[in-house]
Amino acid sequence: MAPAYHPGVLGRRPPVAAPWATALLLVAMVVIGCASPIDSAASPASAPASSVAPSAEPSASAPTGPFRPTPAPSPTFASYVVRRGDTLRALAARFATTAESLAYWNRAHYPTLDPQSAAYAPDHIDVGWTLVYLPGQVVDAESPPPAAAASSGPLGSAEPYPVLPADGRALLVTNGPRGTNTVALTFDYGGGPGAGASTAAGAEATVQWLVATGVAATVFVAPAAADPADADGRAVLARLAAAPPGVTPGLLPARPDPGTPWDAAVRAADGRLAQLLGRSTAPWLRVSGSLDTAALGVIGRTGWTWLVGADVDPGDGIVPDAGGPIAADIAARVISRSTGGSIVHLTLGGTHTLEALPSILDGLAAHGLRVVSLGELLGAAAP
Repeated sequence: MAPAYHPGVLGRRPPVAAPWATALLLVAMVVIGCASPIDSAASPASAPASSVAPSAEPSASAPTGPFRPTPAPSPTFASYVVRRGDTLRALAARFATTAESLAYWNRAHYPTLDPQSAAYAPDHIDVGWTLVYLPGQVVDAESPPPAAAASSGPLGSAEPYPVLPADGRALLVTNGPRGTNTVALTFDYGGGPGAGASTAAGAEATVQWLVATGVAATVFVAPAAADPADADGRAVLARLAAAPPGVTPGLLPARPDPGTPWDAAVRAADGRLAQLLGRSTAPWLRVSGSLDTAALGVIGRTGWTWLVGADVDPGDGIVPDAGGPIAADIAARVISRSTGGSIVHLTLGGTHTLEALPSILDGLAAHGLRVVSLGELLGAAAP
């Protein structure tokens, strides 16, 4: 017999579910359990065929459209006016290309430069011809460009080489022709007793590195480096004396005392250095401050025809204690500020200069710039 029900003690009688409701609830539980398995690993047949194991890293969102790479800019033709002594092979070496490529690019204007013509004469180019070229590019001889390809392309605004004054004055230059792909590295070395062992050691090591890597440079040296009491400075001069022509000395004289003419001061300074260098520093000169026309005339007629400034100076001569740049800063400043024709001013023996040089060369090359000698940059010597 069922127990007695006492409303006052247990509250209301719970409702009794109808049999049809109980059956409906059981069906719903079965359906939900099939649709959402608790353990997917226990039911591999229910997983989609394309499923993969989850990655530890979140995956990138699927692209919403086709990938379109940023188009690279087309190479731009530069131009060059042929000078006395130029040859197609020498110009090709200067512009990092081949003589045949120069011929193909210019055959529309100069038929004797057409490699596919019976009149082809690559050993003959005339002074005054304007040749166009793509620095660092080479023509595929199997599929050369049409004859009119270069003439219809954009031309760079290559400036002419600077010309020395007819009256013999020295010419102040801060850069070479723009529109080219060449830059020049220059270094200053003051030397003298008390210059500091680390500075002198860094200066000698830098000259050694330039020679070993075949990098062209002009090193402007003060006569104090030849002081008998400056053993380190004399070691630097010995390195320069044994350097190949690509590493060239220049003169960094002090301004003469009032009443001392510039020609006497320059000759005296050069004479002290020449005893150890075995050669003169002419024609390259660098001085602090400006010079008037009379001084330029005296210096030029003495033989120092190029007064060399610079358009890029990273400040590597400032010591770290005074806020000087580290190697990465030096390289970044040189690379970002250099363009075709630039003359870079560096300090031989700067605290981080030697450390920065490999990055400078790599960065300039990545921007399509070649390091050449001052003579080549200014057209003062055959390439």
